[in-house]
Amino acid sequence: KRVRLAKAHAYIVGHLKKEMPSYFGAQKAQAKLLANIEEHFLKVHRAHSLPVGDFPDVAKFRAVMEGHDLTKFPKLDTKAIAAMEHVLAHEIPKLMAQFPQEGTVSHSNSAVGSALTHVEAHVRSTTPPPQQIAYAPPPPQQQQPPPPPPQGSSEQVGSNPYGAAPPPAVAWSVSPEDKARYDEVFGTLAPAGGKASGQTVRPILERSQLPVDVLRQVWNLSDIDRDGALDADEFAVAMHLTRECTAGRSLPATLPADVCPPSKRHLLPS
Repeated sequence: KRVRLAKAHAYIVGHLKKEMPSYFGAQKAQAKLLANIEEHFLKVHRAHSLPVGDFPDVAKFRAVMEGHDLTKFPKLDTKAIAAMEHVLAHEIPKLMAQFPQEGTVSHSNSAVGSALTHVEAHVRSTTPPPQQIAYAPPPPQQQQPPPPPPQGSSEQVGSNPYGAAPPPAVAWSVSPEDKARYDEVFGTLAPAGGKASGQTVRPILERSQLPVDVLRQVWNLSDIDRDGALDADEFAVAMHLTRECTAGRSLPATLPADVCPPSKRHLLPS
């Protein structure tokens, strides 16, 4: 319906522009055309066999056109009109024929359903396809119990209260501004129980277009607790490491303390 209305408007404006003088008296000629707009509607209707219902309201069309200069409109593009006629007469019916009628199931619809089932089975597969990132976590590292505090340490009962102060906490390399942006992205992944799986995180990391081996190492460094999923802090580490790689910096062999979120530093090997 809207295409037919646009077609009618195009023919009307093209006719009115054709009736305008080339050089002088354009303003007076436009006023005369709009005053007799019903007559010109009839001419367009007869010349192009347009349905009367596709024509705009006379009063509204006249009011709108009074605010425009007909000489500034481009000439009617007959090739574009012919292309639109072809779409209406041939392409739209072909498209509508692809939709099943009410109460029936077409062959193409069944094919689409089969394709979606195949895609769903592929997405749910735990084994990634060849040349894809395999987020297989490395074997968990053995955590050594912390050594007892040395003699004279402030951790002993009755030790010197004026002993050496503990070292200051290392600041996290992920800035609060970056963490807020990463948290916003993490929220779009619909994490379950505060965790996002490797299959969910994969498309985000692959936007960096880094090699598969590099992204695999990013994952292994980011999955600090080795549970095969990332929480919000671990996801921030993954995004930070990915950005570092895209900037040309190489990945560390082990996760540095300043890159590890404070909530996970107790898991780092001593």
